[in-house]
Amino acid sequence: MSWGQLLQIELRACVEDRLDDDHWVQRKMLLVVEAAGMKVTVLPEPTRESGPDPKVQAICLLKKGHCAVHTFPEKRACFITLLTVGEFSAPNAIAEVAAGTFGAGKTDYTLLPVGEWWDGTEGRMPPIEPFVLVDLLSLASVTVSEDVVEEWTQDEMEKAAEWASAVHADAGDSDGVVVPPKPAFLPEADHYIPTTPYPKHESDPHA
Repeated sequence: MSWGQLLQIELRACVEDRLDDDHWVQRKMLLVVEAAGMKVTVLPEPTRESGPDPKVQAICLLKKGHCAVHTFPEKRACFITLLTVGEFSAPNAIAEVAAGTFGAGKTDYTLLPVGEWWDGTEGRMPPIEPFVLVDLLSLASVTVSEDVVEEWTQDEMEKAAEWASAVHADAGDSDGVVVPPKPAFLPEADHYIPTTPYPKHESDPHA
């Protein structure tokens, strides 16, 4: 039994030439969130790497989940992770909206259960990609790099994911969630999440 789902969408051969535009990417991310029927509660500023091949990262905290987008303009690729405390009613439709939004020529998606490892009876959790764990930890106010995560053992990754997922679910007012002790190998929280909620405006279609 799981308490949530993780939808991972891989978009390739994107025809859009604005994958290096951080605020454009953020706006498109919100369209994907809207297609999933989810509500934004915290919207941090997107980030854009400097250099010849600038990559963009956009992330938002949802009422019962989170969404993160990573773009690779030089490869015309975009990767989206969407977590819900519950179930997605139509993950294929969400993936189709994402493909149309970012102009992708090729789309793949995977849907993984979240939380199955908690009761200790259903085996180990599915392997989690380092960049997904980095996103999950960032929403629990802990910042680590993918290089650091890649050096962790599977057991350490499971413990980090379990703790961060529980913190996130607890913050989303999910019932019956018990937050385990924070793993000692994780760095201190750095207050990455803004305390100011996502602002609502009359002209905001996502309000």
